[in-house]
Amino acid sequence: MKVFEGSAGSGKTTRLIEFVKEKLARIPEERAVIVTFTRAAAKEFKQRAGLQNAFIGTLHSWALNFLRNWSHRIRLASNFTVEEAGRLSKLGVANPDAILTFDDLIHRTCEALKQNEEIRRATQDSIGLLVCDEFQDFTQEQAELIRLLIRGGQEIAIAFDERQSIFGWTDALGMRTRAWLQSLGNVEFESLEKIYRFSEARAKEVENAKAGAYPLCQVFLTKKEEAAFLKESLTSLIQRGTKPTDCAVLTRTRHRAIELANACGGNFPIICSPKIHSLFDDSSIKGFLGVLKLALNKWDVVAACDAGASFGVAPASVQFLAIDKGLDYREAFLQACGITNEQRQKFSLIRANEIENALSIAGDLITAGLMKTSDREIRSLLAFRNLLCDLLQKDDELRNGNLMSLLDYLVSPDFEFREEEAVTFSTIHKAKGREWKYVFIAGCEEFLPKHEPAQEDEERRLLFVSFSRAKEVCVLTCAIERKKPPYFIRVNEKLCRE
Repeated sequence: MKVFEGSAGSGKTTRLIEFVKEKLARIPEERAVIVTFTRAAAKEFKQRAGLQNAFIGTLHSWALNFLRNWSHRIRLASNFTVEEAGRLSKLGVANPDAILTFDDLIHRTCEALKQNEEIRRATQDSIGLLVCDEFQDFTQEQAELIRLLIRGGQEIAIAFDERQSIFGWTDALGMRTRAWLQSLGNVEFESLEKIYRFSEARAKEVENAKAGAYPLCQVFLTKKEEAAFLKESLTSLIQRGTKPTDCAVLTRTRHRAIELANACGGNFPIICSPKIHSLFDDSSIKGFLGVLKLALNKWDVVAACDAGASFGVAPASVQFLAIDKGLDYREAFLQACGITNEQRQKFSLIRANEIENALSIAGDLITAGLMKTSDREIRSLLAFRNLLCDLLQKDDELRNGNLMSLLDYLVSPDFEFREEEAVTFSTIHKAKGREWKYVFIAGCEEFLPKHEPAQEDEERRLLFVSFSRAKEVCVLTCAIERKKPPYFIRVNEKLCRE
């Protein structure tokens, strides 16, 4: 097993790609499994490596494929839907086999591999080349899943950097990554010292940042002043010929990213991932997705409750009807909402598995007036439908798939929507693995929100990860109307006092 350890910009991904190309000279590409931490990283890896038939994606995506393929052997409905764990607990329902959370995907896959030797051997035999990037951010159970996939005779490569571990609340390996890898035995470590991503001056800044020495953070009294500075700076860069895609504003929280994106709009195109994610909180969109999920899985209680709520029916009424009359949740939803046979044809659940039909259903639901929506919710639905159309237009893999793969993608915590020629506004966690020429780290006063000593090390790593996303220039800003940044972010103290 080959393990590459190096800082940001040291070429870890490049070494993994070189490893893959070398080994695929004798291993069929179909037997390669390349696990990345995000879909964005997977797309970049695929393009740079020039691969067509290998699996390249997140571990959740691989586990999802595994469970669908082996569902008939592990007593799992093949048409199960995937839902956030919080949604189930809010509705007060148990976690049925018809619905899996993202943690379930990993847990059920581990269980199947541990309990069924035939499945484990068949899976291991199908993998000739196994590659994992950003391994420090894998949770204990995800790391255990990788362990279960390993057997003798495979070619294996892993890349990690403990200094970039920023997912401590998820039980990630973090600072224990090297020790965990050593426990596997027969591991060859290669330390990558040289920095390739940055210019010499920028590389020196990043090296200083490792030791905690960052440039002075620019201080503004109010968030409004900070936003005005960002807007002016970005406008100036773009007017001088910088591509919008070379610029990013990164924040500690989703709320701040949305705030700044709203304040900076107008002079240049913007893509704000947290803002797009917030669309999914709209009840009308939950209802629309609920209808589509019911088309695939008639036992999805969360989908039935979401769909019922958007039609003006209390979730408890849908659940009671299903239990009282012994109905599946799809039928309980249709009866509870009083939808006639004629109305059912308006958005035929049978034809929803075709993505084009699913999008037309969105229009049918709106124009037929079946959903109890306000004007604002209708605007949200139309915006969501347009987002889906754009997404499918730009993603061949999704467009050529089916409704199930689209829904799996939309509910994924890794869901993203990129717009060409736009400035990115994102949280630092979502920016992991990406890079831009110009990066503004805004709202620095939000680091170390509770001043807990136990969190300080991870907050420092979070700052380093955001700082190392910039290839040429990185600017730190803060608004001190409520509080100053933590002590490890340097500011002009005289200016703060004034």
